[in-house]
Amino acid sequence: MKLLVPILIAPATAGLACLLVRSRRVMAALGICAFLTTLAMGVRLLREVLAHGAISECYEFFHADALSAWMVLLISTVSLGTSLYAGRYFQRDLAAKIITPGRMREFFVLTPFFAAGMFLVVLSNSLGVMWAAVEATALSSVLLVAIYNRKTSLEAAWKYVILGSLGLGLALLGTVYVYAAACKNQSERLPSFNWSHLMTVADQLDPGLIKLAFVLALVGYGTKAGLAPMHSWLPDAHSEAPSPTSAMLSGVSLKVALYALLRFHILATACLDSAFSRSLLLYRLWAVLYVPRSAVHFGAAQPQTDACLFKPRTRGSDLHRHCDEHIRHHLRRVVAHGLSCTDEASFVHGCRKY
Repeated sequence: MKLLVPILIAPATAGLACLLVRSRRVMAALGICAFLTTLAMGVRLLREVLAHGAISECYEFFHADALSAWMVLLISTVSLGTSLYAGRYFQRDLAAKIITPGRMREFFVLTPFFAAGMFLVVLSNSLGVMWAAVEATALSSVLLVAIYNRKTSLEAAWKYVILGSLGLGLALLGTVYVYAAACKNQSERLPSFNWSHLMTVADQLDPGLIKLAFVLALVGYGTKAGLAPMHSWLPDAHSEAPSPTSAMLSGVSLKVALYALLRFHILATACLDSAFSRSLLLYRLWAVLYVPRSAVHFGAAQPQTDACLFKPRTRGSDLHRHCDEHIRHHLRRVVAHGLSCTDEASFVHGCRKY
């Protein structure tokens, strides 16, 4: 039985079904059912991957390994947690006439598509499809940020569009350079752009192009992940979006961008010596750790940057040999942070009652 395709179909079907109904409770129930389905499929996927290794479907168009299964569980859990209270959250907004029924329906339609885009990011085998899926999540989340149609929310969405488009444009260039690196030594036919195939021929890729591709991916996907200095969109977007959307942005959307960056890191490590991509990642993360402190020192608000979850405790050359354990530690913190974002959003919803 196929596992990967139903994970994508379930939220997309719920989003389309919300176009046909008017009841807030029915739309909320559709979202809950969809994410319960993806959560159940995600648990089964994790068991299959741990028991039999990575699996592929649809002629290797979809591919899932342990990291993909881990992310599927995280996306499903956070999306389910936010959908459980989204109906009551908008009930109060409707009563206070903060939002119109049409805008509320827009939320229930876009949120499953937002989640489906994130599922496609972590389940697609092609680096090009992965980039397109990240772009799709950005477009749907921009509309969710601007859903209240206030001046401040429109400003936050516009800033998100500008910086996100700039970052994803650089990430696209990085993706193109990866393909160029694969084509350089292929004289007979065009190579496969699947990540699983690229890993098998990583030692044959052009090192110079891979270095350039990783730098562009680091800046591009780092912008989508809220890494400094391209993080200025993040505080406005989180504060202006509805609480369920803010929880999904912080809990999973930023992590999905880091997932895409991690795929480039793994490929670069397989092609080059491990020091190159690790050094750039660690220096980038050190910058993120110190920029918020200086911003607070000068009286600015501390940006909500998920990369602050990395907390290296060593210096100099010792950072390189500790990079792998920091990445594993971050993957555990990713889940903890995603669940805490859902819990905090639920707390905010409870406080709004009083």
